[in-house]
Amino acid sequence: MTIPVVRKRAKHAKVRSGCRTCKERRIKCDEGRPICQKCISSGKECAGYERSSSPRSNTQIELRSKADVKLQIPTAPSFSCALTSSEGYALDYFRQRALEDLPGNNWLLNWDRLILPLCQTEPAIMHGAAALGALSRAMITDTLEQRQEHIQLALVQYNKTVFTLRSCIETLYKQDSVSQAELVLTVCLLLFSFDVLQGNDTASFMHLRNGLKILFEHIQRSQGKQASAEKRLVPIQVQPKTRMDLLTQTFIRLDADLALLLDEDAYLFPTCTQPLSATFKSLDEAMVHLDALERKMNDIWGGWYTQAENDLREQRPDMASLDEPAWDCLAMSFMDKTLESYPTIMEKVVDVKQELLNFMNALAFVPATEDFDASRALVDIHFFYLWVVVCSWRDRDLMEIDRFEEQFKHILGLIEKYLELQRPAIKIESPDSASRSTRKTRPAATVGTSLGMTLCLIVELCRNSIMRRQGVALIRAMDMRGVFDSDFLGSYYDAVIDLEEDFARKILDDPDLVNFQSHQVPAEARIIECDISDVGAPKPYYRSSLGTLVYAKYSASGELEVAHKSFTVTRLDTDSPGSSPATTIYELPLRPI
Repeated sequence: MTIPVVRKRAKHAKVRSGCRTCKERRIKCDEGRPICQKCISSGKECAGYERSSSPRSNTQIELRSKADVKLQIPTAPSFSCALTSSEGYALDYFRQRALEDLPGNNWLLNWDRLILPLCQTEPAIMHGAAALGALSRAMITDTLEQRQEHIQLALVQYNKTVFTLRSCIETLYKQDSVSQAELVLTVCLLLFSFDVLQGNDTASFMHLRNGLKILFEHIQRSQGKQASAEKRLVPIQVQPKTRMDLLTQTFIRLDADLALLLDEDAYLFPTCTQPLSATFKSLDEAMVHLDALERKMNDIWGGWYTQAENDLREQRPDMASLDEPAWDCLAMSFMDKTLESYPTIMEKVVDVKQELLNFMNALAFVPATEDFDASRALVDIHFFYLWVVVCSWRDRDLMEIDRFEEQFKHILGLIEKYLELQRPAIKIESPDSASRSTRKTRPAATVGTSLGMTLCLIVELCRNSIMRRQGVALIRAMDMRGVFDSDFLGSYYDAVIDLEEDFARKILDDPDLVNFQSHQVPAEARIIECDISDVGAPKPYYRSSLGTLVYAKYSASGELEVAHKSFTVTRLDTDSPGSSPATTIYELPLRPI
């Protein structure tokens, strides 16, 4: 059984007014006060309206000079510490512009509610917000002198944030309180966001892991339990009612998303406090259940992999000398033939598939909009990823995956629409400026979503040449700095596609065949699993101009074989605004889930 294709919507005008929630969902707002009826009817929280009566346009706008910007920060008595004029400008820019471009701003995390109220009372958050405001200005400022000025201010504010955070953490461990934990976690998110936007992946992961550790320890202490590293269970609320509920959901989503894409275990194990109901009242409720289902599937896969790997070591002792990426690739390929050998795992797979079916039925009760709804698209894309993974676990033939071709096409269309909304909308006008490319999305636009791993899944499993190349183009279009390099990943997948299609041409004895249809790629030509090998490569390997892929497939005799192949990295966009020569993106999801 395959997922039904959601009917496509007509093109529509961009939302330019209304509450923040409706603008985020890209639907027309009725502008009811104090909250709009669209949010009430859809079960979403209305985030209120812009402060200015003139809404920001989504079309290209001209960047004003600093002299033209009016300082609109609250008066000094509203802040717990004095602000310099530069800090005031940076903080004002954060509120007016940078808030909309922060990582993960399109999924549940409402930066207005989390950051702005505490900017006036908490120095750590004020400095963190000012750092992000200055960094955002630097990314779109054209002259070198102004850019350096903003970067210098951003680094000063960043260092002040880190310094203040240390004392906040000390206070938390001395007298644990919900408000102090919320403060520390919010600052960790600000620092994570700063380093993601700067392309500093090591620092961004450190801040995320610190926040996850602090969150788990706080939850354990509040429940009177002692922390255990074996399985860090964390309850998540279907309807977040407190600031801590929202922070917990945010950290869990970042943890799960980046862990999958970096091929490592997630730090936390979310458990939903309420069973999956027959109907969902909102998309937020649906996404929470998807988070829990995703973690459950990951746990099933981990147990399955461990058993299959042990069996492989006994059956193929000749493969013991393989390096880690090659062995991992071989073991995952071996899993495809073993599921029915493990009845306990099989039972769990059947159960989680039924839960996904129940989820799909419950989601049908959430009212659909006439316009493209970005939030609904994220839910549909994430569900589709999980559905394809769990359905393919039981496939006995490599050709069976072709049944999803129409769904692949539909999901690619959703992702393309979503990414189009994330492209930079600011036009920079300056006499000494050169033309800059806006091919990529705004920085970190898809952090915390499943778009990256879904695109990788489609490119690997779909054998339609045109659709695969479309997927690669969308991967290259994502600016996910701070995690990986999109052009390295795109080049890797170009090499995978070329390799598999070369196998098909040889088997079919048709060297001139191009633009394959799925049925034209025989099972004997199909790669079962592929991976990026970093053995012997400089770190970080995705900054290199050369890469190595490792893949597993069946030989002519039906035996599993593993091999390596080098590829050249083609970087198509090296001068995007605010980007380093190697723009970063999601890392390749090397495991099915």
